[in-house]
Amino acid sequence: GGVWRLMGHTYVWMIFIYGSASFLIPWYYKFIKHFPLLVRLLAYAFGILLIEYVSGFLLEMITGRCPWKYDTGWHIHGYIRLDYIPFWMVFGWMLERVNAFLQKISVSLEEGI
Repeated sequence: GGVWRLMGHTYVWMIFIYGSASFLIPWYYKFIKHFPLLVRLLAYAFGILLIEYVSGFLLEMITGRCPWKYDTGWHIHGYIRLDYIPFWMVFGWMLERVNAFLQKISVSLEEGI
């Protein structure tokens, strides 16, 4: 059983890069909330891939290496994988739902005060 130990490796950079989604998605949602779901999902995927590409490029320029350099799948310069688009669409939708829930709680708390 090594698989049940749930061990992994990551980079400190990931905290800042992927953690930024927690405040960027709610901000982004303000601009795209009136669009149909499919358009929003594609917008989330595009935005996430853009941030991932720029981050990977900058990290390689600054540190000499991109921590997640892709060499398989449909990748662009090793910084992003286009076959991950469905995953990023779902991830964006999940953050949209979490944001809506938190907004609802916030309004409920404000009304109760």
